[in-house]
Amino acid sequence: MEFLAGCFQIPDAEPGGLVAEFSEAIKVHDISQAVLGNIQFHRLSDVARALEAMLMENHTVVLDEFQYLNHAKLKPLLSYLQSVVDQFQGGSRSTTGGLIVAGSIHTEMEAILSDKSAPLYGRVTHLLDVNHFSPSTVRSILRDHDAYSPEALLFYFNLIEGVPKYYQTAFEHDLLGRPAAEVVKGLFIEPSSPLRSEAENWFLHGIKGRNLAILNAIAHLGGSPYHSDLLSYMAETSEGEKAKNQVGSYLEILQNKYRIVVSESPIFTKKRSRFTRHRLSDNFLQAWLGCIKSRALSVAFRNSDELAEQARESLLAFEGKTLERMFVQGFQKQSSLGAQGKNTFLLDEAIAGYWNEVEFEIDLIFLNHTDRRLRLGSCRRQQQKLMGEGKNLERKATKLLGKKPFSQYKDYRLDFALCTTQLSPEVRKTLESEIPGRVTTYDLEDVLEGLPEE
Repeated sequence: MEFLAGCFQIPDAEPGGLVAEFSEAIKVHDISQAVLGNIQFHRLSDVARALEAMLMENHTVVLDEFQYLNHAKLKPLLSYLQSVVDQFQGGSRSTTGGLIVAGSIHTEMEAILSDKSAPLYGRVTHLLDVNHFSPSTVRSILRDHDAYSPEALLFYFNLIEGVPKYYQTAFEHDLLGRPAAEVVKGLFIEPSSPLRSEAENWFLHGIKGRNLAILNAIAHLGGSPYHSDLLSYMAETSEGEKAKNQVGSYLEILQNKYRIVVSESPIFTKKRSRFTRHRLSDNFLQAWLGCIKSRALSVAFRNSDELAEQARESLLAFEGKTLERMFVQGFQKQSSLGAQGKNTFLLDEAIAGYWNEVEFEIDLIFLNHTDRRLRLGSCRRQQQKLMGEGKNLERKATKLLGKKPFSQYKDYRLDFALCTTQLSPEVRKTLESEIPGRVTTYDLEDVLEGLPEE
């Protein structure tokens, strides 16, 4: 068990292994005998007694990867912790310290802390959401291991997003900087691959029946299906009209309880309309359900290299939307920091897109009401796909500004942003000369310039 400045990292281990690692961490980091008294580490209850002793001495203790305590073999520790917490919250003991628990799997943390039958239910006093690593932080990780290129950043972010322990796992298995198919094979495809069971054991643990069917449907319908397409798919593959009519209530659970689905609507439309699309909130889960799982399950019958190549090709289809979200995150962060120079576009509301079933789609719409500026943007994974896109956006703008409610912005200063993974100087010059003075080009290096690691 790793001890990091007051933080114990709970291992995915048997009870004896957890107790042994906790005991070793205590020794290595010199938690004094004066604090612990005569505690000997043999059982899970001894870990709880040690934590109680540290709290009595006004220490603040962090238990990281807390979701592992939802394993049946480790669950007794939750009951012991309940007794400890109740003593302090009930007033029989006092401390100026505290117990902080952190976990990387939202569904498991919900089961431990929010389920009414859980020992720690109702005992949370403060809640803090900690986001995954940002693209700028992942870029630094890759650079530190001589594994960085804009294409590599997009590949890893599309595959495992910003989950710290997955990058640690890739590093420990010497997979940072390897060819993409080799990374997929090493992390997921082989029977001994370290992340092969991660999604099923943690992300999807406790998600069953129609909830799981909806997640699979979203993953297999291109990752961002219209609500109507999702309804039709569920009616065809589940229990007909009954399943179709219940999709909305299940989506609410997946969005609000598990926070594993995101629903998106075009800018200025109702939250739930016929143009609403649904996507999985986590790139790792989308990659597993939509691209990797079926290949991993076939490894006993097919060549693993071939399966990894197929999974890699399938992942490419999702990189475009991942890239778009990376740019949105970057532009919004630049705005919040008051960025100057190339990235100067101070936003007055979140960047959104516009689409309908008939006419066209605009990837990014930026609005600055203070300076009366409107920017339309296109995002493509390959730079060559942006050729002619400036003129295309200009035509779309003419149509868009002729419609309500967009017509209210027809007097705003209009320009265009063209975004891609990596731009050569020649292509950048060609794109910006298409509509001189009104087209700005960006690649990942541009949008991440100057952003803090977080």
